[in-house]
Amino acid sequence: MVNVYVDDGQFKVKGTFDFGYIGLYKDDQIGFNVDCSDIRDEWDSVYEMDKAAGGCTNGQIAAYLEKRINEAEKKIQSNIRYINDQFLEHVYDDMDAVGNEFWEREELRVPGFNYDDPDFYFYSFPQDGTNNDFEHMGLPKPFDGSYRHEDGFEAYLRTYKPMFNLDNF
Repeated sequence: MVNVYVDDGQFKVKGTFDFGYIGLYKDDQIGFNVDCSDIRDEWDSVYEMDKAAGGCTNGQIAAYLEKRINEAEKKIQSNIRYINDQFLEHVYDDMDAVGNEFWEREELRVPGFNYDDPDFYFYSFPQDGTNNDFEHMGLPKPFDGSYRHEDGFEAYLRTYKPMFNLDNF
C-alpha cells in the first residue's frame, strides 16, 4: 500500500507496491516523472476528474492517484499466482530461447544435481509421450496425475526442471 502526497510541486510516494516475482517497489522507486500541473493536463483520467469537479486541489489529485495505485495492487495481489506464473514462463522461455546455459551460473545450480550427465538438460516433459527420462531421474511421470496444468508454470519448473534453482532465479 502506498501514500501519495505533494512535495514541492511534485507528487511523491511513500510505501510499497508488491508486484510478486516482478518486484517489491518501495518509496522513491515508485514515482511520477512529471510535476503536478503536467499530470493535471496530460493524464486523461485526472483531466476528466479535474474538469468534472470544476477544479481539484493537488491534494485531491494525490488522493485519487493513491486510490488508483492501491486498487491496482489489490487487483494484482488477487491474481498474483497467475501473474507470477506468466512472468516465470516468459523469462524462463526467453532465457532458454537464447541458449542461456543456466547451469554455468553457480547460483542457478542445484547442489547435488549431476550436471555431468550430458542429457541432464533434456529431462523435461517428453514430447513423444514417453516417461523414460522421468523414470531415469526418479521423478514422477507427467501423465500420472502428479502435474496438472492448473498448478502453473512454477509447479512445472519445480517438478520437471529439478536441475534449475528456481529459488535463486
